[in-house]
Amino acid sequence: TYGFGNHPPEAPKVWWSPKYPEPFEIFNLTFNSVDPDGDDVRFHIDWGDGGTDITGWIKSGINKTLSHIAGSKGTYYINITASDGDGMSEVTTVKIIVGKSKAVTGNILLLRILEKFPLLQRLLDVLRDNVV
Repeated sequence: TYGFGNHPPEAPKVWWSPKYPEPFEIFNLTFNSVDPDGDDVRFHIDWGDGGTDITGWIKSGINKTLSHIAGSKGTYYINITASDGDGMSEVTTVKIIVGKSKAVTGNILLLRILEKFPLLQRLLDVLRDNVV
């Protein structure tokens, strides 16, 4: 049971798309936070690339989406907090990897499988050589 006074919002819940943006691609960051007192909240976003944003006031628990241009290839840590005007939530940090090619990741996995199962590699070679 809560006592009297203000209670800060919960740490923001965050998700983004695409999961692995390409360098300088626009990606969407969606987040929300619930304030135990039902107060409206606003979000403070540190994009990890020198940019920051502060949203307007949003009803507690409602999703907000911002678009951002990914930086150059690398790993970025985005920090997001929610505020109800009287208190600040804990920080939620998300790790965004820019330029992590899905095709390269899939190829590396296939190569590791083939290294562990050399007979499978031979079978694939035979099939490839006999396909008309």
